Amino acid sequence: MKKENEHYDIVLIGAGLVGLMMALFLAKNKIKVTLIEKNKLKENNVQLKDERTTAISQGTKRILMKSDLWGLIKKHVQPIEKIEVIDNSMHKSLTFDSKILDEGDLGFIVENNLFKNFLIKEVNKSNYINLIDETIVRDIKIDDLDLDEKAQVWIGSKIITSNLIISADGRFSFSRNFVNIKSYNHFYKQNAYVFIMQHEKDHRGIALEKFFPEGPLAILPMKKENRYFFQSSVVWTLDESLGD
Repeated sequence: MKKENEHYDIVLIGAGLVGLMMALFLAKNKIKVTLIEKNKLKENNVQLKDERTTAISQGTKRILMKSDLWGLIKKHVQPIEKIEVIDNSMHKSLTFDSKILDEGDLGFIVENNLFKNFLIKEVNKSNYINLIDETIVRDIKIDDLDLDEKAQVWIGSKIITSNLIISADGRFSFSRNFVNIKSYNHFYKQNAYVFIMQHEKDHRGIALEKFFPEGPLAILPMKKENRYFFQSSVVWTLDESLGD
């Protein structure tokens, strides 16, 4: 039985933060793209399970502003006004203060679930993005094709051909494996614990980074969403032997 074929200029695999933003950047430039994602995204207020936060730099903010995406999240981001870095072994500290640098806020913290939901809504509204959700890529072929053929992406009963494939399916990328792109991994024998804590005292927009011999601790300020408590995102890295 002959496969049903479709052709698109660009196929983008993976709809995490990187994939969603890439699709919207392309759409902003009126480039039609097909976005393939294994999870369900064709609805508003998708129930996501990402409890992490994302740090947005000044440079990334400028990119988001240029692409008209900053307005979606600017009311929900927490500006970083100061960064305090402490070296535990040397008992010394280093402070970066936005008021002294006079270049605006040092960065911004936003909840991943909130950020992704805004991007998903924009993707679903775009006339330049063809979203194929709840779909797993079965294979990718770029070798052993005739010169006039395009790269092939196999999904279900379809073969999608494309001039360009962009892989944004994470650090354990399966699409990378399909085309035999080599990767190098190193295990540092450390575990990172990521969680959100609520506290009564104001964080005043200060990010704390302390480097212990067993691993670094970062406490990042978050937007206050509760009238009674402030909240911060914690990333605590420890040697594997201390994690239990």
